[in-house]
Amino acid sequence: MNDRKNGKWIISISLCILISGCTWNPPEGYTEKHHSYEELVEYARSIDPDATVSDDPVDVKDDYWEYRIYPAVINGMECSVASTSDVVYDSLGEFGKIYYKMDTDYDYYIISDVLNDYPELGTIYDDSESMRFQVNDVIVSGIEVDSITQDELDELWDAYKRINSELEQYDLRKTIWLKIAFPDGDSYFKETSEQYYQNMIGRLKENGKL
Repeated sequence: MNDRKNGKWIISISLCILISGCTWNPPEGYTEKHHSYEELVEYARSIDPDATVSDDPVDVKDDYWEYRIYPAVINGMECSVASTSDVVYDSLGEFGKIYYKMDTDYDYYIISDVLNDYPELGTIYDDSESMRFQVNDVIVSGIEVDSITQDELDELWDAYKRINSELEQYDLRKTIWLKIAFPDGDSYFKETSEQYYQNMIGRLKENGKL
């Protein structure tokens, strides 16, 4: 079934090129094939000049993405660097094409480690490859509540600001969001500006959650 879907995708892309002349402009560093071991070593050492990368990759595929993952040690943290697939859309925004970028789950493990000091912010709910390497450069921790008071929300907000301040000391490429899961829907802390918080309070009151 996947082969048939991939075949249809390839045909669609080919027709797009022939008929409309659409083009792709991938971000800098994206390639049409997996990145090499040497490129990933250079990438790891752009974070930590003393980083080490083992030339013993593991290829992983899920329903959407491909990963070639190399064990690494960055700033003393055991982690991985990877060549991961990503979709880039053509100039018309209609057809997607697979490219490969370099990424690391160093950020994931640093955020997970620091998060242990903030139990009120919950835990990261997903340790899959897509969470560690993809997901729009965001790591999401989550809590579940039936309801929340203003004082409880203020305490969460204070903890969220403190963990973001602490994470500034690390050279991270991802940020942390907090998901507050209510029975009838989710709300998120996504940034630490006061205006963002006041807007969130307004939305929660409007929806009867606060």
